[in-house]
Amino acid sequence: MFTKETIPDFVLAGLYPNSLVIIDGDKPAQRNLDDKGSDLPIPNKENVVIAANPLDKKFWLGDNAQNITLLVHDEENIYISDHNLDFLGKILAACQFNLADVAVVNIARTPISLEELQSRLSPKYLIFFNCKQSHIGQKDDLKLYQPDRRNGCTFLLASSLTKMNDGSAEAKQEKQRFWISLKQMFGIA
Repeated sequence: MFTKETIPDFVLAGLYPNSLVIIDGDKPAQRNLDDKGSDLPIPNKENVVIAANPLDKKFWLGDNAQNITLLVHDEENIYISDHNLDFLGKILAACQFNLADVAVVNIARTPISLEELQSRLSPKYLIFFNCKQSHIGQKDDLKLYQPDRRNGCTFLLASSLTKMNDGSAEAKQEKQRFWISLKQMFGIA
C-alpha cells in the first residue's frame, strides 16, 4: 500500500539547485494531493528566463586554492570517474597538494576557451589529461611531459589518467615520465 506524502520545499530545492529554467511570477498555490491537474504556470516567452551561459555557475571540481587547473576529457562522467579521482588524489598528495588546491575541468562536458579559463580560474599551472590545446582554442604545439611556461602559466601535456593507472608496464613508464615532469614543474626535490 502506498501513502501520499509531500516533499518539503527545502528538500526539493536541494535536489535541483541549478535550475536551467526559472519561471517568473508568484509562487504557485499549494495543491491538493488528490488534484490531478497542475497549478504551475505554463511557460511562455514572457515568464521564462533561460540561463544565458553554462559558465555562469561553477563548472569545475575542487576549490582552486593554488590556481592549478587540470583539464580532462571524459564523456562518461560529469567531472572524472571515481577510479581516476582516487588516482589523481594520490598524485596530488605526492606533490603536497589535495583536491582543494586544484580545479578539475571536464572539457567534454564544458567546452571552454583559454581566455575563459584564465578569466574564471586564473591558472598558474594548466595540465592537459587526454586532451589537446585545440580543445581550448589553442594551437597544438606542446610536447608530451615537457612543461612549457607562457604568459605567466605553465602548461603540461600528459596521457590520460586511465592510461597511467591501468597497471601495465607501459602505465608504469607513463607515471614515471609524468612524475619527472611534475617535479620539474613544481620544483619538487
